[in-house]
Parts: sequence; C-alpha cells; structure tokens
Amino acid sequence: MQLEFDFTDALPVAAPRAPIVQSDPPLRRSPIRHSGQRYFAGLAAEEAVERQYQRQGATCLERRYRCQHGEIDLIFLEGDNVVFVEVKRRKTPIGFDDPVPATQWRRLGNAALQFLADYASVNGRYPYCRFDVAVATRDGLIQVFKNARAFDA
Repeated sequence: MQLEFDFTDALPVAAPRAPIVQSDPPLRRSPIRHSGQRYFAGLAAEEAVERQYQRQGATCLERRYRCQHGEIDLIFLEGDNVVFVEVKRRKTPIGFDDPVPATQWRRLGNAALQFLADYASVNGRYPYCRFDVAVATRDGLIQVFKNARAFDA
C-alpha cells in the first residue's frame, strides 16, 4: 500500500481503496456468535438432567466440577454411590454411539479420581461410583445411559 503524505499535519494518509465489488463472496459468520448459544443450551441441558436425577432421589454434590485434570458436568450422590454424569446435547434423539471421545473419558476419569480423593478426605472413605452419559435433545427428551463406561482407576 502506497502512502501519500500531507506535510502540513505530518501524519500519513492511506491512499483510497478500490470500491468493493458486489460479486465478492459474503463474509462467514464468526463461530463466537454461536458458541454463546451452545453454551447456554448446554447449561439448560445440564439443568434438565439435574432435575431428572433429583426427581429420582439423587442429591447433587457438584455442578461443573473443575480441577486441574478437567471438568465433570454433574456429580450426584445416589444412596452411597457417587454418580459422575457427562451431559451431551443433541438436535435429535439418538442411541448411545459413544458421544464421548477417548481423550475426554481419560480427562473425566482423572477429574473423578481428584473428586474421590477430596471426598474421601472429608468423609473418611471412598464411595462406589459410576459414570453415566445423559443425552438431552432440543425437544426436552433426556436419555440416560447408566454405567456408560467402566471406571479404570
């Protein structure tokens, strides 16, 4: 880009640009705009799953538990068992096709170990636990897959 100088103000002024031609391809929307929608849709799905577990008698211990190893969406106490729940939001109802990749399972397992260590330090014992996956759809249908993954500690 060539600059023209007006020495009266001593500031460079950019040369005029060529007009935008109508045939230029449209700009793509920024994914940031949609990530906020996905974030709030994910929160709504987690709240719906939480209500379903509570209706079945579970007590919510943590929402969005975070530690250095990762995040667990929901953690419940059902009787003496700790239940770790990964919530997935889908557009349509599906069967369980393992919507959680192996790397995410590894992070969930490590975060669960951290939570169990903290739980044992407070309660004096390690509880039994399981991993569930809850798939929530736009229309409010919630499918819960209990014991979706074995705990490989």
